Amino acid sequence: MQTARHTVDALHYVERLRRTTAILAAQGNPAARYQLADAALDLRSALDRLHEARDELLKAAGADRVTDV
Repeated sequence: MQTARHTVDALHYVERLRRTTAILAAQGNPAARYQLADAALDLRSALDRLHEARDELLKAAGADRVTDV
């Protein structure tokens, strides 16, 4: 269950990073917009995989959500 908690923490951090990257892609320096947009898509894929990992960890622990216990 501890690994699932850490995975949820990583989900939050990566989501914040993805949002920030998307904002920079839309409003940042035009010279880097393509690379930032590409990075935002990569982060979206990473989030999808982290969600899958969290779900598998919860299934293995016999839980349906992460608790703060």
